[in-house]
Amino acid sequence: MITTLNDSQARKLLRAARVARRGCIVNGGPYITPINYNFEDDCVYSHSLAGLKIAALRDNPRACVQVDEVESDLGWRSVLAFGNFEEIVRPSERKQILSKLLKRSQC
Repeated sequence: MITTLNDSQARKLLRAARVARRGCIVNGGPYITPINYNFEDDCVYSHSLAGLKIAALRDNPRACVQVDEVESDLGWRSVLAFGNFEEIVRPSERKQILSKLLKRSQC
């Protein structure tokens, strides 16, 4: 049976998952890449080196993140969250966020 997750269930899944897929627009079309991330204060934080996706997000900050929890072919849950890309530019803030990402990925 297909059901819709409520906000609390969606946030719980966003906090629990370790890998997401980030979608953005590149040359007018969709572009999706896997990311490690941290979900905190209703924001998704990730790290990426400069390249195609960062250039695309700077050009058009509209983005989405999708995570899922798959138990079987017919037993899975998924969250699709929409928002805007914001680049963290302060070195101290970047260091703090990267530290949390690295700590989370070591679990």
